[in-house]
Amino acid sequence: ARRALEPATLASSKRGLELEAIDTAILAVSDHFKGDDPHLEQSMQDILTRGTELQSKRAAVALGRIHGLGPRKDLPAARAAYRRGAELGQSDCMLKWARCLRDGQGVAKDYAAALRWAQKAAELKEKQAHGFLIFATYRGEGVEADPLRALEMARRFQRDLPGSESSYTLGRLLVASEDPAEREEGMAWLKRSKNANAKATIEAIKERRRGGRAPLKVTLETE
Repeated sequence: ARRALEPATLASSKRGLELEAIDTAILAVSDHFKGDDPHLEQSMQDILTRGTELQSKRAAVALGRIHGLGPRKDLPAARAAYRRGAELGQSDCMLKWARCLRDGQGVAKDYAAALRWAQKAAELKEKQAHGFLIFATYRGEGVEADPLRALEMARRFQRDLPGSESSYTLGRLLVASEDPAEREEGMAWLKRSKNANAKATIEAIKERRRGGRAPLKVTLETE
């Protein structure tokens, strides 16, 4: 009993309770969270902010989601949360912060820094980070443009980490090819992918074909 009243033990117990509340808030921030109650949303923001202060990687991600996707958007706060999460070593935050740096979202464009964060995220098995690096190589953002090397990277990505992200990445590069056979191969990879952009890309390609227009180029989109 005496030990339970010691300052260090009390502090540890308080921190444990805080982290428990933080975990509850994190669970509440799902894709279905709409922020209908502004008081609840503010309470969750306060809890998650505290979680970030306690170096909770998951809290940083959830805080960024509330600020970035909630009805009362606060994009500067979302970016700050993603940057903090990246600094704490959270791979999803690393990728989101890399995109901010690449696109100049609230910060000066810095392709080199964006590549460094994306590389760290890829090393932590963040699949979309591999796509980020491949598209950067294709377009020459922070590295010399090399479409052939980017295609090699995409094929290796699909081979080593098969799935929706790698299928989309490989397909997206191939459909921009001047070679009709590669474009057809690219369409096949896109059709395999469940990536949110795959269906829209397929429809855009079909529209261009109906109009007799050139192959769809690889642009920023959400890569």
